Amino acid sequence: MIRRVLLGVLCGTLALHSLHAAGKGTPPSVAFGRSGVTVAGLKPGTRLAWLAMVREPRRHYAATRIVRGFAPATPGSSFAIDYENADTSRSLWIVADVDNGVTAEAKPAGTIVSQHAIPIQAAAGKSAITIASGTVEVLYVRPRGGAWTFSVA
Repeated sequence: MIRRVLLGVLCGTLALHSLHAAGKGTPPSVAFGRSGVTVAGLKPGTRLAWLAMVREPRRHYAATRIVRGFAPATPGSSFAIDYENADTSRSLWIVADVDNGVTAEAKPAGTIVSQHAIPIQAAAGKSAITIASGTVEVLYVRPRGGAWTFSVA
């Protein structure tokens, strides 16, 4: 059951990521640390949105947690996203520049992600999309407009 849910989460997330990957500009780079990531290659003040699936060690098992956020980059050209107890060695991150819509997908070296297509229907001028999946985590970015996250199960 958990495997099926995780597959739906990943596939739904990646499908929406692909839908909005056509922004103009250079995608940010993502570097992995012990408990988070550093996003670099940003202009100061860039608005970032992110959605990630990370493993969180527990006493006798590892739980999967969805991490999402929105923040402006620091005055420098990088931004750190830290989460206590997160195991970034097995994670999947989607980071978006909200101002221009450019997205980056990042996973640590050695991480295997199984991808397959999920039917998505979106039409210009419409306010709805249809995703055929049992579970989905969505990061929706409208360039120069804003960013929204939501979960459906």
